[in-house]
Amino acid sequence: MSFSPDIPPAYRALYDAAGPVVRFRLVRDVLDRDESYLQTAHLALDLPRLPETEAIITAQELDGSWNGLLCSTENCVATETAVLRLCELGLEEHDSIRACVEKALVPTLLGEDILWEFSRAADDDNLRPMARRIVRDKTLRLLTRATRSLDEMLRPVMEALLIEGEHFLAYPHAQDQLPPTADGYAALCWYKWSDDDFLRVRKFIKRLFKHAEDVMGHSLRTPEFYAPHVFQLSDKWEYLSRPPLFFHELELAARLGAARDLAVTKWLIEELEFRQDADGRFRFESAEPVEDSWYYPLDRKSPRDDSLEWTFRAALLYKLLEYDL
Repeated sequence: MSFSPDIPPAYRALYDAAGPVVRFRLVRDVLDRDESYLQTAHLALDLPRLPETEAIITAQELDGSWNGLLCSTENCVATETAVLRLCELGLEEHDSIRACVEKALVPTLLGEDILWEFSRAADDDNLRPMARRIVRDKTLRLLTRATRSLDEMLRPVMEALLIEGEHFLAYPHAQDQLPPTADGYAALCWYKWSDDDFLRVRKFIKRLFKHAEDVMGHSLRTPEFYAPHVFQLSDKWEYLSRPPLFFHELELAARLGAARDLAVTKWLIEELEFRQDADGRFRFESAEPVEDSWYYPLDRKSPRDDSLEWTFRAALLYKLLEYDL
């Protein structure tokens, strides 16, 4: 039996041209029809059977991780990439995600001594807190992206993350201060803050962006292994040459309801409007291969037309921006 969801005219062309993942996420995330809708549930049936999905699931270890690593390398997929990739594929509720949350991520969050591949820093008292910060923030990012059922556990840790960031911005030059990480920022954006908290968190994010703008082009005063994880802003032209980064930065700020408050993301919104062609598609020119990014592409079996990806991303952003007032 075949189901054809009632797609509004504005999205019909995209739906008809897209592959199974974009179709599912368009219906679920843009049209807000969760899997209680028969058509959405039907679209979800194809996702676990996709070759990429099967490859990721098959590679999962018994301990819930991928290759026993938290961060990916050039030669293997690790836990953060696998989890984020499955989430982007619309499989947040898959058993593999649940197993990773229960067996790997929650124990990591609660275990102050768990450092994954950063354990080499355990013998150095100065580096160990930095290693733990990286691991904790990556874990928070994955948990806030993959599940909404751990709020009671996550809330105090998210508050601690926010307090640490506030303290750093108050004393950014203190020797004992650790700059906020990009993963910590992503966790703040994905976490479901209460209405009362939103204003406070957005004010912090505005200060964080202002600090990042002020230090652009300056060398980071952090150990070499910590520097790649620090929250930083990219040059405008780098955003344009790397569409996944462009959309990722804009989506995070939009989910927090702060995209129109920040100079960088406000510029990205304006640039996005110029990227829509007469046929309704959004097009970018990539200066580097992007096939290996966890953020792209959603449908590997769809025609190799990047505009399908960007048009879905733009539709999701405009839906999020309706609430970004």
